[in-house]
Amino acid sequence: MKRILVIAAIALMSRLADANHVKIIYPRDNQTIASIDSEFVFGNTTPGAVLRINGAKVPVHRGGGFLAFIPVNRGPNSIKAVSIVNGDTAIAEININVGQIADFSASPFIRNSMNPFGRTVLTGSDELEFGVKIKRSGQGYCRFKDTQNWLPLNIIAREQSEENAFGAMAIFSDSISPADCIGYLPMKDIKDSSRIYLLYLDKSDSCFGDPHGLDPTDSSDFFVVKSTPTESRVVTVIERPRVVRLAPAKGYLLVNQPPGVRFAYAGETPDYYRVQLAENYYGYVKKTDSKLSFPNIAKPQGEVSTIIANDFPDRIEISMAFGDKLPFRISEQGDILTVDIYGLRSNVDWIRQNGTQKYIRQIWWTQVQKDIFRLHLRWHSEQFWGYNGRYDNGKFTLVVKKKPKIGAKNRPLDGLRIMLDAGHSKDSGAVGQTGFAEKDANLLIARQLKSILESCGAEVLMTRTGNEDVPLVNRPDTILKENVDLSVSIHNNALPDGINPFKNNGTSAYYYFPQSRPLAEKIHQRMLSATKLPDHGLYYGNLALTRIDNCPAVLIECAFMMIPEQEDKLKSSDFRRTIAIAIADGIGDFVK
Repeated sequence: MKRILVIAAIALMSRLADANHVKIIYPRDNQTIASIDSEFVFGNTTPGAVLRINGAKVPVHRGGGFLAFIPVNRGPNSIKAVSIVNGDTAIAEININVGQIADFSASPFIRNSMNPFGRTVLTGSDELEFGVKIKRSGQGYCRFKDTQNWLPLNIIAREQSEENAFGAMAIFSDSISPADCIGYLPMKDIKDSSRIYLLYLDKSDSCFGDPHGLDPTDSSDFFVVKSTPTESRVVTVIERPRVVRLAPAKGYLLVNQPPGVRFAYAGETPDYYRVQLAENYYGYVKKTDSKLSFPNIAKPQGEVSTIIANDFPDRIEISMAFGDKLPFRISEQGDILTVDIYGLRSNVDWIRQNGTQKYIRQIWWTQVQKDIFRLHLRWHSEQFWGYNGRYDNGKFTLVVKKKPKIGAKNRPLDGLRIMLDAGHSKDSGAVGQTGFAEKDANLLIARQLKSILESCGAEVLMTRTGNEDVPLVNRPDTILKENVDLSVSIHNNALPDGINPFKNNGTSAYYYFPQSRPLAEKIHQRMLSATKLPDHGLYYGNLALTRIDNCPAVLIECAFMMIPEQEDKLKSSDFRRTIAIAIADGIGDFVK
């Protein structure tokens, strides 16, 4: 009897294993996505199944993965996948919401959409710029309490099709979703502090278009404060190299500012300090990346009189002593490297080169304005290998790397120190139709690449060797600490909501500094030739792993996890080896 029960149990398990199934991996159930008119859906089912999503037939890949790009409507949507194999039907159904759900019953303004959202400090000569979402069927206005002049909120126009770096995205143009607006208010209208007063006029209002003399409809929960110009304070970078932004949460103005760099405080928002770099030149530093001094601290400034360039086996160092840790910006164009140092004045009488003439053809300086000093360096070739700025022993030092010694023609990687970064972990990154995680694909490729590079004579280091948790913020620190010759970060791609994955996929390469572009180009060319995948582009990419300045550093998106054929290829050791060989060959092409 026991034997019969065991046989029956095995038979039942076999039938369950063979049973049809269907699973939607993305979108997630109850997810809210942007106001778009189409969305991709992917997941897995039984290979050989006949699959329909919302009634439309969808091909099933031999591995069981599927991908569809379906129309969606504004508001709630149901996505139903029905899979049939030999009369066995499996169903998966999810619900999503397209577009922001806005409740205007209490106010025509979405208060928590205000940006900045919290106490903001600016000077009397500044202008407050803020964003807010409003009901679309009317016009919004804003003012401070100390003035009766209502200023219009400017609606940010949206086209029916928006193009971003990854492809075109069709969006709804309707009257239901909130309108994104920007307001501008001069700080001279504040006596000391004020809330932002808001007024809304619907198109049906008799006074529409004439806000004069009307009372506010709403106001901000926070105050905008006019700072005291006589109170001198300083913002200092802490812990690790940081960035300075053009505006809160906007693009980068300065990168890789070392700990201890000081800025003149010029105001704040809830999350950022506003800092003054020079006259009429401002930026924003995250509060979590810096600390604010007590009042009446000396303003960051300095004066330089002597510049000295020294030769070392692997680098050139150009040093200046000026008594403070001032913000700076390094840029390159062709064979010229320039360093702008903010708050610095020139009293330069001497520029000394100690054996650097072979590498530095010329050094000179200019005073761009009274508080911006610019150092110019003409290099011996148009290819820089790496550079960064640092403060130590009371000096600012610009470090320019020499090109490392390259091996024989048939072994150009011999002796190079290369860092490989397998992207993600512990987060999974992108996920394919069958649940294959990007972090695992990245690591498998990196391991094969490591073996190939080592066979070519390179010394290879890795930011992670297994599934250990390595936070993104720590990875650039590791690369800088190891002072490697090259850095390659390995990833596999996915798309933002609303972009057609059948038209936008393939392999791509990313760089940030001009010195890294040739490496990205060489690897990208090899990847296209070897993998036969579509060309998804060569990108300037503002990414943590491309903002490495002391060596050429690139990020490679090898393939797309969400494309069934490409996910299936990534599961193959042979295809991963093809990728690894292509990256290694691209590195070899670059260093020759």
